[in-house]
Amino acid sequence: MKHLLLILLFFPLISFGQIKCNDIIDTVKTFKVIHTDYTNDSSWLQGVTFYEYYDNQELKKLFFAIAKMNSKEYVFCNISLHNQFKYLNAFNGTSGERFHKYIFNYKCDCE
Repeated sequence: MKHLLLILLFFPLISFGQIKCNDIIDTVKTFKVIHTDYTNDSSWLQGVTFYEYYDNQELKKLFFAIAKMNSKEYVFCNISLHNQFKYLNAFNGTSGERFHKYIFNYKCDCE
């Protein structure tokens, strides 16, 4: 299942609507954790954990995040490393504002 999800995640012409977000979250949680950011300055964002997956076939790293918002987990796919650094290292704005600016647009297309 893990490899099937990864194959489907990286072909932009395929609709992911049939894939359950919980399945992607379970798969992403098996990847290497890069950083966990627990927030205390947002009323809705409790934390974001960034994950890394090394694709042996493409010889590149792929980045994901799982965000806990209002006590529910959401998964974000193919996040650029640049945007992760911007989210983690920006000193202006709240965690929620930085999340919307640098991470939110990477939400996985799943149910």
